[in-house]
Amino acid sequence: MNFQLKKLPLHMFLKELSLHQFKNIEEAALSFSPTLNFIYGQNGAGKTNILDAIHYLSLTKSFINTTDTENIRNNEGFFRIYGKYSNTESYEEFSCVVNREGRKHFKHFTKEYSRLADHIGKLPIVVISPFDHFIITEGSEYRRKLLDSTISQYDKIYLGYLYDYNRILKQRNALLKSEQPEYAKLEMLEIMNVQLDKPANYLFKARYEFIEGIKELFNRYYLQIANRNNELAELEYRSSLIDNEFHLLLKDNLKKDLIAETTTSGIHKDDVLFLLNKKNIRYFASQGQQKTFLTALKLSILDYLKHFNAKPILLLDDIFDKLDDHRVLNLLKTVVSEHIQVFITHTNIVHIEKLNLLNLSESCIFEIENGKITTHEP
Repeated sequence: MNFQLKKLPLHMFLKELSLHQFKNIEEAALSFSPTLNFIYGQNGAGKTNILDAIHYLSLTKSFINTTDTENIRNNEGFFRIYGKYSNTESYEEFSCVVNREGRKHFKHFTKEYSRLADHIGKLPIVVISPFDHFIITEGSEYRRKLLDSTISQYDKIYLGYLYDYNRILKQRNALLKSEQPEYAKLEMLEIMNVQLDKPANYLFKARYEFIEGIKELFNRYYLQIANRNNELAELEYRSSLIDNEFHLLLKDNLKKDLIAETTTSGIHKDDVLFLLNKKNIRYFASQGQQKTFLTALKLSILDYLKHFNAKPILLLDDIFDKLDDHRVLNLLKTVVSEHIQVFITHTNIVHIEKLNLLNLSESCIFEIENGKITTHEP
């Protein structure tokens, strides 16, 4: 597969972050460690908002709110996020401004992107947060979204084909629901099926190769965090294209589609099974095991991404949620060994000090209260 992604220097890290009217943060200017950064404060103080701002600079969007304007503070007219990424030889500047009308301006230095998709992959990122549980408990669209957001960070072609597939699929479903006579529908469906074939096959191949590529990494990380040899964690990719050609699949399901008035088969139905000791973790795993599973999955994604472009930044939001101290310590030791930049949120700095997490590497500590941020010495 031909990945066309311009690489940034391998050790690029977020050096400075400035926020203006972003969520509950009126104004903030922060400088970070290239390794560990701890952010603590009570629930609702704004810890996750800092992580979300960093996510914006990487993927041009929030990992929490689906609508950009929801992130503008109170009744202000806009928010602005600025980040300076650096290493020993060079630096890069990125900024994002969103106004009340929903207009988004994303810039590299002073040059605005004409397409946001052109930025995806330049600043790879992985997030581990309490919101991840939806990947297990909700429908397959959450697991496909994880696949799409990950692969898009190293494969520009994938992102383009994903847009094409979803656009044509939407048109196909609208046609199936329309009041046009069947002969007219059949003629148009034949054209759309041809248009869908190339994107569908590319997306399927990329997803299959990705899952196969992280399986060994995933198993290793699960064992490191859980530290239990009697737990077998597995990933299994499910797609109708594994045993069928896409164009024949659409042809075989044509009558079914006409009756249902929607496209009943295709890669938009793909899924990934999460198994622990051969059983679906949604029904047969504790919350701690589920959290460990998701954490291992995200770390394997991080490991996989660094082979294609710059080392990803890792955001750990409330890492103590549903993980005991032993697993948290294993997680942090694993993360430090990767020599990447990490941002960690927690409600209590005492807990972090108790586990001697601050001694794992050079670190910065920030306290946030009601959107106000204070820097502390380790």
